[in-house]
Amino acid sequence: DVTTKKEWEGVKASKFGYIIMKADSMIGARREFLDPVEMADYNGNLVKVLALTGAFRKMQIALDKVIDQVKAGKKGDAIELPKVIMTTDKAVDGEFTNPYALAKARAAHEIAMAVAGQNVKGCFMTKEWEKYIPIVASAHEMMKVAA
Repeated sequence: DVTTKKEWEGVKASKFGYIIMKADSMIGARREFLDPVEMADYNGNLVKVLALTGAFRKMQIALDKVIDQVKAGKKGDAIELPKVIMTTDKAVDGEFTNPYALAKARAAHEIAMAVAGQNVKGCFMTKEWEKYIPIVASAHEMMKVAA
């Protein structure tokens, strides 16, 4: 997630676990894009990317490890929490036998990660609506292409 860079050293040093899904780019949070249909479309495309690339499966495996520890009776600091930064390489690892499917999944994940930068630029760094609308709209189109 683009917004965690400032706090990253503190997060790594803490006892907290984390799963950072780099391709889980927030929706362009400008009024023009907070229409329920647009939000459903964007989030549907995002979920497809995370599911089809293997990122969701890796998150499920990490969470299942925590659940299994709790079921085994571990408590508090004895529980090993996940520390995962979901890169494209990690997401697709072991997911594909067809090289073309692997290439498409890698491309989808990379595009989805790039959406975050565009949405940050359009939502937080650009004030003029004439400039931020095309930036955020292009980010949403990128997510659609990735899906």
